[in-house]
Amino acid sequence: MFIRDLEGNEYFLDGVIKHEQELNGDERIDMDIEYTERNAEFLSKKEDLSMWIIIFKDKEYRIISSNQSGYGVKYKVSVTGILYILDWLNTHRVEERIDASLTVKEAFDLVFNDSPFTYVIVNPAYSKRFEGLGEGEVKLEMFKTFIERFEYEFKIVDKVVYLYSQIGNDTNFEYRYKVNASNITKEVDASEMWTYVRGYGDYREDNTSDDNDETSVATSDDSNEEIDPTKEAKLRPGTMEGNPYVSPLAEIIGTREGPSVRNANITKPETLLQKMKQVVQESIKISFSADIYDMSQAGYDYQHAEIGDRVFLVDERIGLDQEIRVVKIDEEVNHLGDILKIEITFGTSNLSDTYSSNINTAIKDIEALKEGRTTLPFPTLDIRAQSMVKILENTNSELTFDSNGVHAVDKSNKNNLVTLNSSGLILSTDGGRTAKTALTAEGIVADAITTGSLDTQLVTVVGRKGFFYIDGDMLLAKDPNSLQQTILDSRGLKITRPDGAVYMENGIPKNSLTVQKNPLYYDKVTFDGINYRTNDSEFQNFEYFYAEHNGRYLTVNFAAGLAWDSTGTKNNVTILLQEFGEDSLNNSVEKTLLVEKGNNQTFDTLTIDLGPPTYRVMRYYLLFKKGPTNAGNIATIRTTRIYTWG
Repeated sequence: MFIRDLEGNEYFLDGVIKHEQELNGDERIDMDIEYTERNAEFLSKKEDLSMWIIIFKDKEYRIISSNQSGYGVKYKVSVTGILYILDWLNTHRVEERIDASLTVKEAFDLVFNDSPFTYVIVNPAYSKRFEGLGEGEVKLEMFKTFIERFEYEFKIVDKVVYLYSQIGNDTNFEYRYKVNASNITKEVDASEMWTYVRGYGDYREDNTSDDNDETSVATSDDSNEEIDPTKEAKLRPGTMEGNPYVSPLAEIIGTREGPSVRNANITKPETLLQKMKQVVQESIKISFSADIYDMSQAGYDYQHAEIGDRVFLVDERIGLDQEIRVVKIDEEVNHLGDILKIEITFGTSNLSDTYSSNINTAIKDIEALKEGRTTLPFPTLDIRAQSMVKILENTNSELTFDSNGVHAVDKSNKNNLVTLNSSGLILSTDGGRTAKTALTAEGIVADAITTGSLDTQLVTVVGRKGFFYIDGDMLLAKDPNSLQQTILDSRGLKITRPDGAVYMENGIPKNSLTVQKNPLYYDKVTFDGINYRTNDSEFQNFEYFYAEHNGRYLTVNFAAGLAWDSTGTKNNVTILLQEFGEDSLNNSVEKTLLVEKGNNQTFDTLTIDLGPPTYRVMRYYLLFKKGPTNAGNIATIRTTRIYTWG
């Protein structure tokens, strides 16, 4: 354990920490810091420890309360600290009001943007509609709102918040009275036990619905405050079967009305019925607590369950033998990491969850006996002896043990083996003659990954210096010293130059490819050094060019006019772009302009959509003519640029 002052200096911390951690709740520490030889390094300064950071189990806790008192000839400081990330969120606010339908990402971006923390969405969830968020609200309250509405449970590792539909694992941990647990108690809170619930749904003002929001666990909806759901709801008591919902327990303990479920977005009767049942089922709270022995102190390799885990709790005295979740852990740990005391709270679960766990476990046990996958316990052996027998029986066929570790050997191919030792996890396909490391204490070795896929919606790949990202369906590489960056997503490639100009958008370069043109004019066409001239009303060739089909479009920029020596003042001039040659697709386009006599010319363009580039060679003629009226008029034409692009 360490403590960090406000200037960033860290000191070794000597003492016993009381650590309290709760499922989807606060996480705090309490500690009496006595004036020991080690603690004197910072206590001798007699500074207030408020806002200092205690580092415990690789997590940072902000000291929010500090109390100095005499202790012998010196003094001690009693401190309380909360997890730094929770303290930060509780001291930063969102000022603007937010009334919107938010995706999970949009919601938690509001919480974690502009913060030293980030988050990972492990399990996706539907969008939700929110009203009246923000308005000076602290980010911690918004975080709790989002956790509740999206039905998430969270786990914090360092400065990353992981969002799960449910944290923890189904384990084989067993806490049994007189073996590794004592003072097992069962508490039932029926003070708010309901047997009767009404439901109201489908009463949006705009007569539309968002079925995605039906997944909300909220029993009320404040987005339609002016609507009386008891009168306007399409789903209400009497309009659907099972509404109101009456629990079978009502016949025993009578009618006890609970809070009604009100959600304008629920449009399906089965969804509303589920929510009403949920209110009843969760109204009776059952929890268990126990003092746990740290078996590692007696020489056993033993690990305690973590928050969210499902474990077995056994106490024959009160008829307790069931699988239940760990929801709270209170422990005392010294500076060496030794657990001095640990108390675990199991539950709080509703009645249906409690008994379904028992039933499921019983069914699994019976099926295992029928299929011969397990045997009846030996009554003559104590619990620890039975455990050792089972371990030996289950491992003697595939696992071997020697000085190099534990070897798991493939039954069908003994060349394939996995070795586990203190160095990590090692893989071999030649019986151990050569091997590669797959896992160490520092993490997973990527070279050992041979198949499968990484879901980048759940995993963000970040370069060593933070200039390369793969996140979701996007790859980003950026230059830290300029505006240059490259983005690859489903739309294509986007490249931005160091000066901020976009070179390529959606896989299409912004630049154009110039085409070399050549003069080729007929005898009815003359050239005055600037323009081609003709007084013929039939198309006359004046230029040709070759081009490669390396862009989506072919464009010709031109200028047309009426010569100064024409007898009239106005006339039409038509220009024609026409493909020729043996590989020709006979592409052509023409345009007619009304031009006036004088020095001013009319500028315009011809464009052909060539389709996706095939990189074939193309040949084109350029032709022009004047209108049929006034034989004394002379049309003029010149090209200013020819290019392919896109």
